[in-house]
Amino acid sequence: MTVGHAIEYLVDSRLVNQENTTNAEREALAILLNANLAVYNEGTEIRPIAGRIRQWFRGGSINDQGTVNASA
Repeated sequence: MTVGHAIEYLVDSRLVNQENTTNAEREALAILLNANLAVYNEGTEIRPIAGRIRQWFRGGSINDQGTVNASA
């Protein structure tokens, strides 16, 4: 289960009727949303291989992380 699935489950099962939600449930959702955002922000962008190859043909180079360095 991913953090995204946990958020969906919590929202779908418990938070549909907001009048009956507890502070703990709202806090749990806030924690999961912050964790999901942190994971997203820490990940490196993965560029599609076709775009990297096109850039390489145009004179850029691909570094160890798979990203393109423009030639100077």
